[in-house]
Amino acid sequence: MNHHRAAKKSCQLSMKHSPDADVLHVSAKNHARRVLIGLNHQRLEGQLCDVVLTVSGRSIPAHRGVLAEQSEYFRAMFSSGMLETTQLHVEVGALEPSAVDQLINFMYTGELTVTPDNVQDLLAAADMLQLIEVKKCCIELLLRVINISNCLGMKCLGERYMCSSLVNTALQVIKSRFAAVAGGEEFLQLSTAHLTQILSFEDLELGLNGEDMVLLSVLKWLDHSPDSRVKELRPVLQCVRLNQVSKEALQNAVDNSSLQQSLDCVNYLRRVQEGTMPGSDQPAIHAQARVPTKYLYVLGGHSQSRTMGRNPIPKCERFNLKTQEWSDIRDLPPSMSCPHHIIAQHAFVVDNNLYVLNILKTEHPSQATHYSKITYHMWKYSALQDKWISMNTDFQLPCLPQEFQGATVIHSQPDNIVYLISSHTFLALDLNQDSCQRLPDFLEPKIYHGGAMLKGKLYVAGGMHTGSCCGVLGRIEVFSSVHCYDLVEKKWTERTGMLDRRAGMGFAELGGKLYAVGGYQHIRRLDTAEVYSPESNSWTYIASLHRSRTYCPLLTWNGNLYVVGGKSLTRKDGGARITLSCAEMYHPQTDCWSSIPSMKLPRCMMAAAVM
Repeated sequence: MNHHRAAKKSCQLSMKHSPDADVLHVSAKNHARRVLIGLNHQRLEGQLCDVVLTVSGRSIPAHRGVLAEQSEYFRAMFSSGMLETTQLHVEVGALEPSAVDQLINFMYTGELTVTPDNVQDLLAAADMLQLIEVKKCCIELLLRVINISNCLGMKCLGERYMCSSLVNTALQVIKSRFAAVAGGEEFLQLSTAHLTQILSFEDLELGLNGEDMVLLSVLKWLDHSPDSRVKELRPVLQCVRLNQVSKEALQNAVDNSSLQQSLDCVNYLRRVQEGTMPGSDQPAIHAQARVPTKYLYVLGGHSQSRTMGRNPIPKCERFNLKTQEWSDIRDLPPSMSCPHHIIAQHAFVVDNNLYVLNILKTEHPSQATHYSKITYHMWKYSALQDKWISMNTDFQLPCLPQEFQGATVIHSQPDNIVYLISSHTFLALDLNQDSCQRLPDFLEPKIYHGGAMLKGKLYVAGGMHTGSCCGVLGRIEVFSSVHCYDLVEKKWTERTGMLDRRAGMGFAELGGKLYAVGGYQHIRRLDTAEVYSPESNSWTYIASLHRSRTYCPLLTWNGNLYVVGGKSLTRKDGGARITLSCAEMYHPQTDCWSSIPSMKLPRCMMAAAVM
């Protein structure tokens, strides 16, 4: 009672005089809040309550009016002439009592704490009691904590409570990280129906072991409870694309002791081995390899007007390589799109996660010379939550202010090392060890060169003389030279130069060869392209681009090249400078470029990757 009396004492009345002398308008500050505080006090003390909810044997007193106002479930119960309309004790369905108690308290106070420990119980109760906003909060938390170890359960939760966002996000994790998901405990608990549904997906990301891993995961699932599952195994096996499975993996399945309990399944696999499958099973046996959904990500970059300088773009977008559609994603954080501090920006993929490496410069004048502090900062993009996460990976090295201008960044996927090659400096950033090592300097001081890794070696091609970007008067010198760095022997060697001199071109490895696309020579933008064979140490022209372009990323996927955006001119023989939004795809087998849908925004010098 003391708390209730205190609430009454805190009542502050404001009065306004009406033009009529005998009328006074009174307004009580926080009146509605004080009423709820008083009603909640009555509830906690069990006073003046007109209903007692019974939840799994636990009694929770309350007021019908408060419950009906907050919950459509209770409104229908107490106003539709049902028995509960007049009953003192009302039985509520099979819910967790503590969750219902928390929700009733929320109806009176507006306060609720949702945690990973109570979120599922609160979701079940909020769904039944039709507390829509609470249900949304529960879903929001589940979306934050979803991962490879719980995504299968999250999918079931989303389906049970008709939450499409949770189902879709869970499916993204399942499909993109299937190999890891299949190794978890949840996978072993799947019902036959859920397992066949998942194995039927066309776009599972299987990893290096391909369809062998799918068959192995089925056998692990079977071994977890062989007696009950062997009878249901045949439809599961039919979801495995057995024509994509190696002979060794197929034989291991035939030899599996749990599978041998089903003569039908053993014979099924043996017919696959012998190639004597009946016509009714041919579609499953001859199905094509799964193709996971991949996106081409374009991040930041610059726009450029016809007469003014570059302007940074924080906008990001991605291209669905299957549906051929562009869509927006979360903008870069402000620190990632500041033009005065970013020297280089490079995107790469590690374990199906998209990272962006920012190389930042901060000026620090000293008595002896003018130095810069170079900082390497890593960001990761969460496709599930559509947000950027700082990885707090910073290195600091002193260097000359211009030293990293126009640097080439090459990411080595196997060992997760980023190689940074500038006009004078060659660095290896070990992202696993969070360390930096200086390597033998580059042979030829130049910038805006192309770089790629081919068969364990680093290749650097083209570029322009550094003096042309440092205020030195004279003709710009653009190179065709190519140099190779052997990571084992730790030395640079020169290879056959390109057929065209190029700087700022697209450069990438595909199918054991190097491709150089576009670029510029002085004021001329190039539309030519060429390919390098390491076996013959020679370059050969390929089909020219539809549009000349420079400062454009060159990406690879599914045996094709993709080039997007870049800088160009309004006419082939010159004209004003423009940035492009158009994109093209190159087919090596047919030696032709085809146009693909353009980006939403024209841009150049952006980071890009396929994931």
